Amino acid sequence: KLCGITQETLDTKGDTLVEGYELLKAMAVNHEVFPNPLTWGGSDCEFLRNQLGYESSGWFMGRRWMDVKTLFQLRQMSLGLKPQAGLAKAMTRVGLKFAGRKHDATDDSRNTFILAHHLLKGTPNA
Repeated sequence: KLCGITQETLDTKGDTLVEGYELLKAMAVNHEVFPNPLTWGGSDCEFLRNQLGYESSGWFMGRRWMDVKTLFQLRQMSLGLKPQAGLAKAMTRVGLKFAGRKHDATDDSRNTFILAHHLLKGTPNA
């Protein structure tokens, strides 16, 4: 319910986890992007790798990822502000607006990138 994914969608329209990973890998290779992903929270990459059963040697995303949540929390603490927040609230706290549906993978990914870019630019509080 949280993500809006139904069992019917999984049974009839969804790619397998391996297919999704291979599509993501192909897209990264095609666009020549840095393979270490941005995440909101630290467990997504490890969870995916474990679910796929890949050892480090077969994993194209490298050994590290940038956890934007930790970056946000460090920024907040350095400014003496409350560090806890979900993605949408974190965006609001820095003067951005979350676009799309919360917990939708595509929307969360896009918003995580926007927040990371904002934080790395060093833009002060809005």
